[in-house]
Amino acid sequence: IALNKTSRRLIAGLLICFALGYARQTAAAGADDGKDVPEAVPLTYSVSGLRVNSTGIRDGKQTTSNNIPKGSVLTLTASEPIGSLYILWDAEPMVWELTVGEETVERGTDGYRHEYVPISQPEESLTIRLSSQADIRITEIYAFSPGEPPDWVQRWEPPCETADLLVIPTHADDEFIFFGGVIPTYVARGLNVQVLYMVNHQNTGRIRQHELLNGLWLAGVRHYPVVNDIGSWKAPNRGVAAGIYHDEFLETQVEMIRRFRPQVIVGHDLNGEYRQNVHIENALCLIEAVELAADAANYPESAALYGTWDTPKTYLHLYGEPGEQTILDYEMPLDAFDGMTAFEVAEAAYALHESQQHLHFRVYGSESEYDSHVFGLYRTLVGADEEKDDLMENLEPVRRR
Repeated sequence: IALNKTSRRLIAGLLICFALGYARQTAAAGADDGKDVPEAVPLTYSVSGLRVNSTGIRDGKQTTSNNIPKGSVLTLTASEPIGSLYILWDAEPMVWELTVGEETVERGTDGYRHEYVPISQPEESLTIRLSSQADIRITEIYAFSPGEPPDWVQRWEPPCETADLLVIPTHADDEFIFFGGVIPTYVARGLNVQVLYMVNHQNTGRIRQHELLNGLWLAGVRHYPVVNDIGSWKAPNRGVAAGIYHDEFLETQVEMIRRFRPQVIVGHDLNGEYRQNVHIENALCLIEAVELAADAANYPESAALYGTWDTPKTYLHLYGEPGEQTILDYEMPLDAFDGMTAFEVAEAAYALHESQQHLHFRVYGSESEYDSHVFGLYRTLVGADEEKDDLMENLEPVRRR
């Protein structure tokens, strides 16, 4: 059967999800004296209390959602006990209450758009009371029987306390198109990888916020990403880009550098890859931010909150002259991804940005002028790289320190 490139990527993504799920179940079984850990199964359930038809939140599509009036009380009822919920919010969730039996707990406090909710005492019926502050849109609600949820259910951990790598793409999908296999390469090594997106896409299509999380999850990221508050706007020239983004980008980058205290920062090409003006602004702000973050006199509010930080190494995509650049190997099979290469994982993750597949972009390989294997050491506190094949050269990972 002849498959187009997008279909091949999607199939690769499904294979990765299956492989990771199998690996986790095997590891869990080994930790439990060889006993099998049962996987939860999706339940047939009903939702009452909606003033609209519930079909949109039970159709399996992340492109549809229901607007739920503020203060609504939803009751989920299944034919067997509900062991966990998985809720996809179409906007950052507000705090809500879950009542199971006699127990009521607050949820939504982490702000995860894809929120996994384990239930300690499974019941056949439970109640969700939404915030009274404002209406909220829900994309999907899934209910599962007790047990380990399927691997496609995203169980996010908080953002890193301390990061080995802080990856700073501009838009959702740049982290794979231009940074290629950076994320799966270092996730596979067990390093703390934190992603900071410099724009969000609430003004251009909520589906992109879902795609962002889906791609990162497939690529092995478990620390929830930080997404800047500012929207994605077109900038026909550098002056417009600076006018819209400079102050916001700079303050955010300084704060997040101080918060995550990364060993390594990975940023965009100073020429914006294909001369994309917001990419350029992101990179120009970053080279300022790494200097400013080390001095408490700059942005004193975040310095008081997190302290200062002087990042040991900062890499920029495509920076430097040939022979001096760091070339990463994305073609090595990775045990953590069942033998797939970092490049293949990046392609599969990018394919989950389904709304962008009609464009001409792809994960750029060594044949391209935007080669995602190539980075340059822009700034270092630990000396020059000698091997030039590892962003962590001359550094010890956080977990070893």
